Amino acid sequence: MLKREKLAIKTISLPAPIAQRVDRIARKENTTVSDLFRESFRLYEREYALRAPIKSKHSVKWKKLKRTLASIAKQGKRKCLSQFIARDRRSN
Repeated sequence: MLKREKLAIKTISLPAPIAQRVDRIARKENTTVSDLFRESFRLYEREYALRAPIKSKHSVKWKKLKRTLASIAKQGKRKCLSQFIARDRRSN
């Protein structure tokens, strides 16, 4: 038997013309307004995730790595990535 998710009830306000379109689409799709909004949110969330910049300590490290490797390339020095990583680990 599948576990039911715990649901949170949210109340939203929509202009009447939009509310009518929402009801019309839900009837046409043979679904509930709640299901329509859940699916809309999932699609929005997926799209947002694709265009939102990643902000984490890892992205900062990658930016630092990119800058350092660019600086090394400008100086004409050759260094393999494993040497850079070993040096970076020692400095942390």
